[in-house]
Amino acid sequence: MSRTNISLSDIPKYIKDMLPRLHLSKTREYTWKLYGKHKCGHESQLETEADKLVNFAKRFYADAEITETNFWYDAFPAEAGESWKTRRTKAYRQGFRNSVEIRITDPVARMLEKALQLS
Repeated sequence: MSRTNISLSDIPKYIKDMLPRLHLSKTREYTWKLYGKHKCGHESQLETEADKLVNFAKRFYADAEITETNFWYDAFPAEAGESWKTRRTKAYRQGFRNSVEIRITDPVARMLEKALQLS
């Protein structure tokens, strides 16, 4: 496994499992959006997956960082007497989806683009 010449075989299985939920941003360069497996809930799982993706990119000398987190509890603030379960249900019914924005530069960004085209 070369650190400068990356091939698709260098992508580990846990990254390949994320590919269907990973989308390249149309407006910002080198920005990827990772969606959660579940629309609402399991935020810590999504954060862990984003951290794994960032660490994978850094292993290949790419600049990578989490730039933004979009979780349901930020988009639906608590109102007086409203429980978290009610808020989460409201977010789910309105179609909100948890996501994390990650900035990843080349060579890993190029490799992820190729992997998305093949999958």
